[in-house]
Amino acid sequence: MNEIENLLEIILSSGFQDAGFITTHRLASILNNTPVLDRAYQRYIVSRLRSWYGTDIFLPEKPSIFLVCALSTYRDEEDDPQPGDKKTVYGLVAPFARRNFYRESVARLKKIAVTVRSLFGIKRDETRIFCNSGCPEKFLAWASGIGFYGKNSLIISKVLGSSFVISGMILPWPGSLPLPPPHRIPPDSSCGACRACIRSCPAGAIGEGGGIDEARCIQALSTKLITMSEPLKKAFGFMIYGCKICQDACPYNQHLSFQTQTAMGDVGPAIPLHELLHRSPHELKDYLKKTVLDSSWIRCEALQRNALIVSGNRKQPVILEAINPFLESVNPFLREAAEWAVNRIG
Repeated sequence: MNEIENLLEIILSSGFQDAGFITTHRLASILNNTPVLDRAYQRYIVSRLRSWYGTDIFLPEKPSIFLVCALSTYRDEEDDPQPGDKKTVYGLVAPFARRNFYRESVARLKKIAVTVRSLFGIKRDETRIFCNSGCPEKFLAWASGIGFYGKNSLIISKVLGSSFVISGMILPWPGSLPLPPPHRIPPDSSCGACRACIRSCPAGAIGEGGGIDEARCIQALSTKLITMSEPLKKAFGFMIYGCKICQDACPYNQHLSFQTQTAMGDVGPAIPLHELLHRSPHELKDYLKKTVLDSSWIRCEALQRNALIVSGNRKQPVILEAINPFLESVNPFLREAAEWAVNRIG
């Protein structure tokens, strides 16, 4: 077993279901010579890498290697408890946010980093972990061979579909070892003529040629405190956070089996709407502490706006008592969503 195989074996034995690697030498070659990457995207990736790393990551005299990991977010569980419970109104959470797979990935990577530093004599400050960060993680997953860009802009793996989070670490490649040989870059897309995700999106957010219109994407809109059109509110369905419709439609997600067991930040598939609507934003922050919904870019007011929209789409009068206080909210976005929900419930 050579050094790179040893590193990948360490990752897989730590519970990650897939892993790949890419050296900075190879990364520079990809960015300069791969026709599928337009120049604007190349500049964007280079800017993101340098901003995240804090210095020139492509110095030829200091080669580094990215170890890229994939952790499954799939769980064989009921998505919506609502049909069996008429007393509580639920809002749904997308699978990737039901547990804090990001924290779980980082915890595993910290243990891996200790082993790697010991194995190669690398100093602590020479390794750096990335996960849900400013690092261009989807690009690294593509470049390292984990998967390809799907038409819905997600990385799709033949092992995990698109139901996984990306993480990894960068470390200096030991000078005493030869650089690993180049590996095959996956094709630009293996979606072929499939349009399942495009057809399935209720908001029409996926273009005919692929790519996402964030002004329509439910996932993107769920974090933005804005007023939405009637069709977009209805397209929200029952989701408090995230969206999984395009992933459910994808053929690569039809026969998933790998599951990650973690209790970190476990909110489950659904949250009672009254838990979100009866709390102040400060109280809601405490309630969601250490979950994915506690992430810095997700405003509690946006989650409450989402809960109000879900209330309108559920159309269950029992939730009106929780909605009514928002009819007098000083926040115009919450007030408007509450008025819409009340009118929908009738």
